[in-house]
Amino acid sequence: SQSMKRRESTGRFLILLRLWRLGRIFHGVWEAEHEITERKLADLEAHVKCLESENKQLVKKLRRIQAIHAKDENSPYPRGTRMISVDLKEDLTEHPDIYRIFRLATEDYPCVAVRAQPDIRSARGRDVGANGHVIEIEEEVEGEDGNIYLRIVDGDGGGWVFMFDFDDDTLKANKTRKLLEELVVVPNFDNP
Repeated sequence: SQSMKRRESTGRFLILLRLWRLGRIFHGVWEAEHEITERKLADLEAHVKCLESENKQLVKKLRRIQAIHAKDENSPYPRGTRMISVDLKEDLTEHPDIYRIFRLATEDYPCVAVRAQPDIRSARGRDVGANGHVIEIEEEVEGEDGNIYLRIVDGDGGGWVFMFDFDDDTLKANKTRKLLEELVVVPNFDNP
């Protein structure tokens, strides 16, 4: 009976030692994985710092370019063009606050007429684009007459303008006479 008790306690002790050994193995595996993860995290943090530094340099360069264009009479950005702030982490085409900007491309007409619908026969409304003012566009469709119609942002009164002049006889688009030209819009970091 005494030897039986000794065997039982020895067996329990051996089981406890084996469980302790298994625990050490699992701890070693966890420690190795943790070390690898920490190294990957440190590499990613260093990469982010590098990208942030590069981004700061690009922002400075963009500000210099914007300053040059603001002073340059021949700048492709006319005075009064609203620079639109964007979050550069997002795809610009998906950003809801980005509109395409247009201005009159010809001196033959002082302005362009706004239509109620994307059709030359549609009711004529106000005139836009006079004196170099820009037009913000939120949609583009091609009409049955071959012209490109641009829907003006609702906040600016809405309506549609056409990109090309029309042939008076056929009422078809004359694609050799462009009325509106698109301007390049760049991020503005000064006025978020």
